[in-house]
Amino acid sequence: AAAAAAAASVQGDKETIENKPDVGVLQLMDISANLLWKHFRRSTHQEAMAQLGLRMARGASPLAVTGHEASRQRIKEARPTATEFIEAAHAALGSANPDQSAAAFEAAKFFGVRALAEGSATSLQSAIALRLFLNDASADGLHGQCVEGFQALYASAPLSPEMEKIAPFLTQLELALEALPAHRGVQFVGLNVPTPSGKLTEALNGDKGIGSFYPGGSMVWRGCASATTDPMLAKQRAMAGAGVALVLKIRSNSSRDVSAFVASPDLGERLFLPRRRFRVAAIHALEDSQLRRGLASTGNRGGAHALLDAFEAPGLTALGSGAASSLPWEDACNRRAACVVLDEEDAPSSAALGGGGH
Repeated sequence: AAAAAAAASVQGDKETIENKPDVGVLQLMDISANLLWKHFRRSTHQEAMAQLGLRMARGASPLAVTGHEASRQRIKEARPTATEFIEAAHAALGSANPDQSAAAFEAAKFFGVRALAEGSATSLQSAIALRLFLNDASADGLHGQCVEGFQALYASAPLSPEMEKIAPFLTQLELALEALPAHRGVQFVGLNVPTPSGKLTEALNGDKGIGSFYPGGSMVWRGCASATTDPMLAKQRAMAGAGVALVLKIRSNSSRDVSAFVASPDLGERLFLPRRRFRVAAIHALEDSQLRRGLASTGNRGGAHALLDAFEAPGLTALGSGAASSLPWEDACNRRAACVVLDEEDAPSSAALGGGGH
């Protein structure tokens, strides 16, 4: 009887803790008009395109993980409280310009309250996390901190004190993406990569740190990688610079449509959850016809194509296939522009991880 009473007491304490109001939510709903006005400024479509290009480049930088690392899975973290999320968000925003960081967080709070009222967000914290992540592209700001944070979370080494501070924000960002519906289709990443040879060799063989793209190889994107549904926008970003042009054409079934959380929804930005696996299907010449191949059957543009896709969804191998037109490895390495086709793969289950040997 004593044991049963003790167990009931513990269960009651647990329920009390779980049902306790999260007072930090009130802070998220308390918006300062003075700080909010400091964030307002003129924003152009060209700036939004440039920011997306930077997010694509930095989101792709921590790829190139193959072999035994491809099956590594991260332990799920508990959902952070609003107070933990606030502290982590401020840590991720940095302290280089405290007024600017505070104003950016206030603007994200304002956006989050509106998004929650409109029904486009599942929680206030999720809307704020997505807005902050998708409206920054600075290497030393929040986006850069998140890229480094996801890379550290994927590694087996302990987190540094700085990464520990932003870990609740990364958890909330991942939860926000998981709550959004997954989309099947084709996305693109445009990269302009400076190489010593002036050719694609170093960009394709892994020397530049963006992955080894030998056909048949696999890789993992450790962080939340940005992509676009617009092939011409990806090509434009890849051609904008003195480096070689590399467009990744990604045939996937798990990308998230985050256009409701960005300043320019027409850019068709998509995000991938952390630790997504991809296999290199082929390398093609960077031609408009190759980039657009398969888009009509995926519903990328909506309308009648999306309606047809609802009745007969094609396999991933049909979305832009064309193995006959693929380039030999040596030919691809000697070019200055190419399109690499990636097929998304399902993450291995825990049972599969435990059953294999080296």
